[in-house]
Amino acid sequence: MHHFLLPARGKDTDNQQEVQVPPPPPPPDTNHGCTMPIRYWIRNSGYAQWTQSDEITPLLPIWLGAPGGEKSLEIVENCQALRILIVKMTSQKANPCGKLVAQLLAAKLNIARDADGSEIAPIIDEADAFLAVNDWNDRKYLTRSSWKQILIWTYKLHQFNKGRIGPGSCMFESEYGKRSRK
Repeated sequence: MHHFLLPARGKDTDNQQEVQVPPPPPPPDTNHGCTMPIRYWIRNSGYAQWTQSDEITPLLPIWLGAPGGEKSLEIVENCQALRILIVKMTSQKANPCGKLVAQLLAAKLNIARDADGSEIAPIIDEADAFLAVNDWNDRKYLTRSSWKQILIWTYKLHQFNKGRIGPGSCMFESEYGKRSRK
């Protein structure tokens, strides 16, 4: 508790009144288990001149695919992560694997940042198993059902990263659209 002496009012200026005021609340925790979209991770990669800060490096390493998998990828540097995340923005519809990898990386960054990933854990496990033996260059060998499954995983991971499923988004309306976290 903080103690303050308030000056007296009116005619009796010699008497002061002591008031106890509780301390101010701590600043809001910006890392309270919510998610950030891919754009946030690109802007906070710390790699390019236009980025704000490096929030990726402390969360690494992250595996895309099972650790040690034939085609798994271990992300150990923020520049690697940035390249993968930008693929999401530039990947053509003909290559859903690129979008899957970008959304999976963003989801794993969110989880490493303390977002609750329990709702998408089975999706991450399935996508990791797939990426352990397939990479985004294998698209010409995929069956129609594999493509469909990739699109489903990508959609679910996108929904998680945007805060539409799972713990909700950390983003405020002024930055990236409507805020979904209350």
